[in-house]
Amino acid sequence: MRRGYGKLIRLLEFVLEQIFYSVFVGDDNNARHTPLIINLLLVATIIYLVTRGAEFWIDKVAGLLILIAYMLLEREYIYFKSMIIIAMIPSTWYVILAFIFRPDLITTIDVLVRVFTISISTLLFLQLLNPVEITWVMNKIGLKSRSSLYPQLIWRISPHILKDLKESLIINRLKSSDISRSIAVGIIVFDEYADFYEEGLISREEINSFYWYNWRETIKLVLLVVASIIYILVRKNILFLTFLMR
Repeated sequence: MRRGYGKLIRLLEFVLEQIFYSVFVGDDNNARHTPLIINLLLVATIIYLVTRGAEFWIDKVAGLLILIAYMLLEREYIYFKSMIIIAMIPSTWYVILAFIFRPDLITTIDVLVRVFTISISTLLFLQLLNPVEITWVMNKIGLKSRSSLYPQLIWRISPHILKDLKESLIINRLKSSDISRSIAVGIIVFDEYADFYEEGLISREEINSFYWYNWRETIKLVLLVVASIIYILVRKNILFLTFLMR
């Protein structure tokens, strides 16, 4: 029983580590200096295409190709291995449920493609998200209040919490303690970090962040977004013409 419990704790440690690498690891690279709206449009386009019905398999293939192109453009700045591992967790769960309730190979593959693509797209978006840009935009549009502190605050606290929670799991596993103690430690650590940052920022009404865009990276993503939108428009026209010709 203890051996199985120890394996569960090791699995949780591994998952926490992969979440850390798939979302929060990375320096202030060029890919993190591309407009948030462009990355959001790209992810939304990919999700739209892969979540269409099973009969629109061409759109699903197009969505996967756009995702692959997106990842290749940013390959220098992302952690493929960790992203794939985390994306496989919900994908495996949904595939098992799909196969149990509807044991059909096509349906199962469709569910796998949908969930895996959505998971990878979301992780890729988070990996390239720059909280400094969010703060900068909030200040530009006139939201110059303490609310502009929260994007950077959350992004700074979260990696510390993951790291400390993993360390508490390791300690509990070595001491054969209950996992609830690790969760309690994580909650306490969260409160401590929040208090530390609040004390440091309490005297500031806003953060006057300096942010800049890397136009070379931005142009590459804009071209990919334009190509994706053109594909969607062409496909809709083809489907409309096909409907009229029936």
